[in-house]
Amino acid sequence: MSNWKIHVVAQTTGAGRKFLFAPALLAAPGNQVYVALGSGDREHPLAAEYPYTQATQSTPVNQRFYVFRDSLAVPGSSADSPLNLDGSAMQNFTSPTSCSTPGVLPTSTQSGWFMDLNQNGAGEQTVTSALIAAGMVTFSTNRPAPPASTVGMCSPLLGYANGYWVNLFNAAGGISASGASCGGTRSVPFVGGGLPPSPSMATVPVGDSITQIIIGAAQLSGGASTAISPQSIGPAIIPKRKLIYWKSSGTD
Repeated sequence: MSNWKIHVVAQTTGAGRKFLFAPALLAAPGNQVYVALGSGDREHPLAAEYPYTQATQSTPVNQRFYVFRDSLAVPGSSADSPLNLDGSAMQNFTSPTSCSTPGVLPTSTQSGWFMDLNQNGAGEQTVTSALIAAGMVTFSTNRPAPPASTVGMCSPLLGYANGYWVNLFNAAGGISASGASCGGTRSVPFVGGGLPPSPSMATVPVGDSITQIIIGAAQLSGGASTAISPQSIGPAIIPKRKLIYWKSSGTD
């Protein structure tokens, strides 16, 4: 145990950010791995507890979602210094992106991208782990709602919830993209709001075939989403096998 060391792969310079969930990982060429994670404080979702405005804190918390490439180099090498997730090596994709936006690929000079979680209003924060599938990353957010004024309501709402599907490389929206991993919208609301569960994926038998399904993510079709609705998922590019014919000349 005395030989164990803490290996810091990345750090954020934003004050007050918390990372309460493990990141999603995807192996990449060149001894690299993609890491996807978002900041947020699921333990404090109420407007009275969450310091996201100037009125509640002198330095409001600016939550973000990040995707970056981590090198699997031996700890202690020059390539192993912690990455500043808010530095110049990261692309700011807060503004809408499209299929033509250059992505952060394994051969890119940039290390990753981030986007501010103000896509659906002030105070939005990540409240689930992320999941990488079909060239995209999915996660869910919550933003505080003002106390309910309806007669008979004695507690505030648990906020507005949104589910995201964005392209892993350039943050382009994947919802309603007709089977592609870009060209759609980034997020849709969950019916009923609140705190959705983390998305999870499993391979299950359906009839005579094996299907990959995801539970806990927004509907990629763009339809009404609930936090427990299942959906099938597949790669954006489906490989097809073809017969190849050739003729041998001469004799063996």
